Amino acid sequence: MNRFRPNLVIGSCPASARPSSSPKPFAEDSWYTVAMMPANGPAGRTVELGVVKPCSRCKMPTIDQSTGVPDGAASAAATTGNDDDDEGGGPAIKAEPTTTLRTFRSGEVLGYKKAGWKQDVFFGQNLVLLGKAIGATICVGDTVIATPRRRPGWFVRGVAGVDF
Repeated sequence: MNRFRPNLVIGSCPASARPSSSPKPFAEDSWYTVAMMPANGPAGRTVELGVVKPCSRCKMPTIDQSTGVPDGAASAAATTGNDDDDEGGGPAIKAEPTTTLRTFRSGEVLGYKKAGWKQDVFFGQNLVLLGKAIGATICVGDTVIATPRRRPGWFVRGVAGVDF
């Protein structure tokens, strides 16, 4: 996970929870908002985040974080040059995990319509803080509730629901 540089990872539930309550892989693709509430803390400390857009991955996941050397490269020099593209292009396009993710997480495969997203590889979501959170803290073990995004339709188009 250190290659993906996440700010927040929503993982599995404790062993005492029902296995079916754990999120499925890439469940965040269908989320509209995420609320985090303390599991065993003071009431009223809810932090709400809104899902802004899917996260297109840069070349960082293809680079060994301990050495700075891209996978399959002899040195870190391969990370710069004329073919250097921050969105996973250049030498990174042929390195793992980008190569594997491209087979099922590219904008083209996911059906995104936004110009320029067809060849990008997506993993995770970009979130923004909703409302005020002065003094609020999120902690390991907080209860997480995700609100699903509504599919765009004639009734909700442009109001709620995002059409990537």
